[in-house]
Amino acid sequence: MVVAAPNGKITEIFAKSGTPVFELQPGEVQDGVYRYELRAATEEKQEIVNPIDNGRGELQTESFVPFYRTGAFFVERGVIVTPKEVKEEEG
Repeated sequence: MVVAAPNGKITEIFAKSGTPVFELQPGEVQDGVYRYELRAATEEKQEIVNPIDNGRGELQTESFVPFYRTGAFFVERGVIVTPKEVKEEEG
């Protein structure tokens, strides 16, 4: 998992198994929008439509389905909050 803080600082978290955990560090937390990208391997397999002979033995016909998600969360006064619904005022 990769998390980008409001000031642009990038934090990478790796978990060999299970869910990676990002913790807000007291005294270092900045208010604002934090963006994240999560990539993981799953146990689900899919057929490789056009398998390529890579010269490493048996031709692979299946691969694991990757999991990928991006998103953002908002921090206010050092706590993750649900932003209030923002409506644009019409001119």
